[in-house]
Amino acid sequence: MADSLSSGHLLDSFLSYAPLNNLIDNVDADQLITISELDDSQRVAVTEALNSRVSVITGPPGTGKTQVIENVLANAFIMGKKVLVASKNNKAVDNIKDRFDTVDPTGYFVRFGSKRYVTENTLPAINRLLTTISTINNSTNDYDTLALLYEQSVKDIKEAKVTLARRNALKQEMPNLLAEQKHIQQSLLIYAQVHQHSLDTIDKEYGSIKDLKNISAEDLNLYLSKIKILKSKTLAKLSGILGPWYRMFYKKKLAARLLKETLTSPSLLKNHFVKLDLKSDVSQFNITDDFECYCNTIIRFVEEALLMHKKIDIENARYNDHKSGPERRLSALLRDIPVKQKDLEKLNALEASLNDRISRRKKWLEDNGQKLLHSYIYHYIAERQASRIVHDYKAYIPDNIPWKNIDYTDFVRKTKYFIDVVRLCTVTSLSVKNAFPLCDDLFDMVVIDEASQCDIASAIPLIMRAKQLVVIGDPMQLQHISTITDDEENEIKRYLGLDGKMYVRYAKQSLWDYCQSFISNSKTGMRVPCMLQNHYRCFPDIINYSNEIFYKSRLGHRLIVKTNVDKLKVNPQGIVLVDVKGVQESHNMNINIQEVRKSIELAVNSACQFPNATIGIVTPFRHQAEKINTFIPDKFADRIEANTVHKYQGDEKDIMIYSLVVTDNSPDCK
Repeated sequence: MADSLSSGHLLDSFLSYAPLNNLIDNVDADQLITISELDDSQRVAVTEALNSRVSVITGPPGTGKTQVIENVLANAFIMGKKVLVASKNNKAVDNIKDRFDTVDPTGYFVRFGSKRYVTENTLPAINRLLTTISTINNSTNDYDTLALLYEQSVKDIKEAKVTLARRNALKQEMPNLLAEQKHIQQSLLIYAQVHQHSLDTIDKEYGSIKDLKNISAEDLNLYLSKIKILKSKTLAKLSGILGPWYRMFYKKKLAARLLKETLTSPSLLKNHFVKLDLKSDVSQFNITDDFECYCNTIIRFVEEALLMHKKIDIENARYNDHKSGPERRLSALLRDIPVKQKDLEKLNALEASLNDRISRRKKWLEDNGQKLLHSYIYHYIAERQASRIVHDYKAYIPDNIPWKNIDYTDFVRKTKYFIDVVRLCTVTSLSVKNAFPLCDDLFDMVVIDEASQCDIASAIPLIMRAKQLVVIGDPMQLQHISTITDDEENEIKRYLGLDGKMYVRYAKQSLWDYCQSFISNSKTGMRVPCMLQNHYRCFPDIINYSNEIFYKSRLGHRLIVKTNVDKLKVNPQGIVLVDVKGVQESHNMNINIQEVRKSIELAVNSACQFPNATIGIVTPFRHQAEKINTFIPDKFADRIEANTVHKYQGDEKDIMIYSLVVTDNSPDCK
């Protein structure tokens, strides 16, 4: 089993604080079935839980955490997942179990716990489930029909949402495309104007010969090459050994050839040669310098024309480079915009029908959530060998779970068969070993409630069993109590090879705190906790205190109070201060007997005045809670309960009485 501990993939990432690909599904909030009503923030929380490998949900008191959990359970179950709900707090586990049982008469959601709890409660519950299994006639179950309708509803919603998303994307895109088209057209116009200005500048610079741009650079280069060759040959003859002979007998012939080349130049050049006042008759060529000067004048002139061509070519290249990309994009826009405009018109025409389809399918999922849940439960427990599988697993708990590897392997196998049939289970964190083997990925999803009260170490066995983790808690509530010192924690971390890992702080960090930081490092998907935003439980004056002092100032989120005050039948409403003059028994005995009596008096009076109300007496000290419980009359024992603040987390009562104990004679440390 030690080897297994190091191989759990989610656990590896969790302990090493490795960046997580946190998006594992794409469930839409409108695709959810609901077995109890959900507000928008609760829907988002359920959706995030289904889509994320690790999700963190902030659930202040009265915001409907239990509703979120039961709907996470129902949707994950319908999606074929095996789910374990856990908490260190027995009350939290019981509340979820009780709430789910109100919509599931079969008792399919099985609660595990201590060995005593398993013996007294779990085994009888499994026996009742076996009785249900034995009486099921699967032919009467409408699973096939409902499953088909469910799948079709989800498919229709997905397709309609994809189409609407495309329509919305086009609606947002069209103004941008038209603006882009206009911008490109304006840019091209500016480019053209700048280009023309540059060409005009070149024309000004070469004003006298600007018409030579109508002669191609290729022709000019060809002509220049001929003149240079002719010059070279002529000067070679005139200045060589036979130079005097050529000057004597061939001067006129050489001059005639040079004049002929000039006369056969492009017509525009000839016009300019006239302006250059070049020699026009062979008799004008007397000495060698006349030939060289004539050729050099023509060469300089043609080279200047070529320089003008080069500047024009550079400008044209710059212009073409600037406009080529925009022209291609403009061409694509002119092609795509009409097509997209037609698509948008068609999709606009479909918008109403698509929204109507989504609304109808969503309503069907909401209206048939419980029916779907029941049919899927019956489908799983009607499996041909379900009764034998459950019996085989039941034989192991609570006292027959093996410890030898050969026997343990068989236990693992039969447990996996069991949770293939019974896919929804709940347990307290420290009792998980009494029901399920320590092996990787036993459950598709593990939900940990009241995670702000849960330490990291006790969560590790749960996380090892999980492919997917949902962490729900309230960082503004009390954390777990630890007596471990920093030195002891560091020594334990060294032993486990976690020394230097500053992100693991057992004594000062709850599971919720760690997971909040952990998901912020995710590569994809959920990176910040999802907060339940609406409060439904308390009288506004009560919750508004927490709102101002904790949620608004520390979390940056103010709860929206939606308490239906008309349903609060107790009086007085809100917070009432009762001044009790009492004394603390001793420095090490945290009991204030005067407060005990007053608390009982208030509780009994409230119980008599409001026969249907549940009443809790909460105190910071265990001694005081124990003392108060001894004073509760037997006839109210099922309606009045006293406990510490830590024990009450995850629970709720109609009326709460707070006994502070501390008085004038209490030690300063209190």
